[in-house]
Amino acid sequence: MGPVVSDSKRLKRLKKDLIEEIPRFPNDKASLQALQAMHLTDLVITFLSWKIRQVGRRPRRVKGAGILERDSRSMLLKPNIQSFLSSVLRETI
Repeated sequence: MGPVVSDSKRLKRLKKDLIEEIPRFPNDKASLQALQAMHLTDLVITFLSWKIRQVGRRPRRVKGAGILERDSRSMLLKPNIQSFLSSVLRETI
């Protein structure tokens, strides 16, 4: 067998940073070890597939549908809807 090529410090740091970013479910030692055992290529693919699933932060508009006004349940649910919308608006400010 030939000599074993070890990763450079930069690659080790990159791998460590990627592992720290990726959420683990369950967040335990076994899931950490599973990520640490991955090759860098597989780890980058895992990171990118997780990252592209994130919803981007950008301004959004809330538009009420006209059908809501004609629905009898809308009056019963109006306080819940208003509470939800005010929470969303607070988060975006």
